[in-house]
Amino acid sequence: MPNIVAPALAASQRRELEKFGERLAHFGVNFAVVAADGPIAVRVNGGRFESDPDHLLEAGRYVLARVAEQRYEGGEIPLWQLADASLLIGVPLLRPPVATGYRDPAGVALLDLGDPSVRPAGDVDYLQEILRLLAQNFQASLRTEEQIETVGVELARVYEELVLLHRISTNMRVTESDTNFLQLACDSLTDIVLVEGIAVLLERIVEGDRRLVVAAGSGLIDIDEAMAAALHGRLTDEVARGREALLDSEVDSPFRYDWPASVRNIIAVPLCANDK
Repeated sequence: MPNIVAPALAASQRRELEKFGERLAHFGVNFAVVAADGPIAVRVNGGRFESDPDHLLEAGRYVLARVAEQRYEGGEIPLWQLADASLLIGVPLLRPPVATGYRDPAGVALLDLGDPSVRPAGDVDYLQEILRLLAQNFQASLRTEEQIETVGVELARVYEELVLLHRISTNMRVTESDTNFLQLACDSLTDIVLVEGIAVLLERIVEGDRRLVVAAGSGLIDIDEAMAAALHGRLTDEVARGREALLDSEVDSPFRYDWPASVRNIIAVPLCANDK
């Protein structure tokens, strides 16, 4: 039966590795996985002989050191044969590439074939190929897990957006004033969008002049008359040019616009009526 020495790998990974070792036990070989942080994570005994734990650890650490030296990027997965009193075959269980492009090992899978003098050469070649296939499947499973996690994060984001739209739509009433509705929208947005503040500016007649004034807001936001006029003018210019009417001070400021020193980053889009 499998003997889990340390929970160095994820439980699901250990279970799959244990199942693999149990299948290979029919060939009279012992299977072990040395985790990247040192301990033996999985051991399965084939029943014909006992493996030396110290020997397994030494072999695993040797393979880990060689992988670290070579900075493995891709191509065929390397495999090592280590012969002493027993013949050991080792292969790194590599993770998907990190930002540097290298594949770091999660651990090393080892097959202890016992006395090399009584093991047919054909068996060794066959078991080597099986071990390499294990390493390839391990990589593929990790990539699948990452993709599932990415999809899960995206679904969570979409769910938050749907909840926001539902909250806003259910509170949208014919009798609801624009100000109350926009305030609800601002409060809801700040719950899911990581910003310091959100504001909605509407055009109003102030002292006979058309101006943009803050109609609703949430969080830390400070838009004075000069800033409101600048936003209005720049958005109008963008719409007139037929561009996507979105201003991002981190993108646009080096090219077309100067922003006040108090603005670290501001993003603005127009709210257009049917006629303009």
